[in-house]
Amino acid sequence: MERRKNKKGQVLREGESERKDGLFQYRYTDRAGKRRYIYAKTLKELRVKEEVIQREIINHVDTVAHISMAEVIDRYFNLHKSSLRSDTRINHERILGQFKDDPFWHREANDITISDAKQWTKGLSELGWKYQTINTFLAIIRPAFASACEDNLVVRNPFGFSLSTILKNEQAQRIALTDEQYNNLVEFVRNDSQYRRQVDIIIFLRETGLRIGEFCGLTLNDVDFDKNQITINHQLKYNTEEGYHVRVPKTKAGIRTIPLSSAARKSLENVISHRPVFLNERKVDGYSGFVFLTSRGNPQLPDRINSMLRRIVASYNEVHEEKLPHITPHVFRHTFCTHLILSGMDIKSVQYLMGHSTIKMTLEV
Repeated sequence: MERRKNKKGQVLREGESERKDGLFQYRYTDRAGKRRYIYAKTLKELRVKEEVIQREIINHVDTVAHISMAEVIDRYFNLHKSSLRSDTRINHERILGQFKDDPFWHREANDITISDAKQWTKGLSELGWKYQTINTFLAIIRPAFASACEDNLVVRNPFGFSLSTILKNEQAQRIALTDEQYNNLVEFVRNDSQYRRQVDIIIFLRETGLRIGEFCGLTLNDVDFDKNQITINHQLKYNTEEGYHVRVPKTKAGIRTIPLSSAARKSLENVISHRPVFLNERKVDGYSGFVFLTSRGNPQLPDRINSMLRRIVASYNEVHEEKLPHITPHVFRHTFCTHLILSGMDIKSVQYLMGHSTIKMTLEV
């Protein structure tokens, strides 16, 4: 078989070619499976470059200078996204999508030093990102670079640092409402013509410590007034891709029964007795009979409850000298847990009622 030659009659090796513009080209495939090209004015110069590349390939660093940060992360995310819950995947895709036009995102991975990574990460805080959001973001980037290191695609993980080394966590500590704050809130809502119908939601959240998804997903079948308890074994979620959907707990600890206090029972009875009846009630993944409904018969959603609480607190603070703090459903959960601990309940029982997978989570409260 006759071997290819250039215009001067020199034999060309595999991957080499002479372009119409006179440049010599070498084509090869890097360790990431991506086709690469290098160019030189002479065949001799091209082969010097080829030798460097071959040495890099032998030493497993051929793609170090040729794979971008975006490629490192996309490679990892595409490999693992099928194992993620849809809500987690959608949230990660939303976060990663914000950087498609960021020049740093498209830098060569091997060019990024630890100092570069720290400076860029710190810049996210200056753009208004919260500490915990940045930490969640790093939890995506770190394993992506670690995986690339294991595959010899990059030689270092510049994002292996702890966020606390460059940023102070100024996120407000989780608070528990005092008895006075809680009683003042309930009294205000009960006597307010606009919000009085929401008082049972507030009381029930405080008296059960449910996660907001568990609260929204509670159905009539989960309520047992004879045993004076509710069963928790699922959460109601919503996203733009799937709409309403039900998720089982991430761990077995999330499945539990919670006894109803007298206040919780009374509020639950009030809600059920005034619950509207619809001919074609919405079913979600086989679940129906949701306890907490909107005026249109749809199950309540976390965003609606959060918005309602924001409006109530704002209205309260407008007319009271002693202001209430920012209140979310999780504040009621935190208050419930704190109250149980301060009442002397043993920590394992508190862990069970909270649905915590480890006792460490309960002790941190």
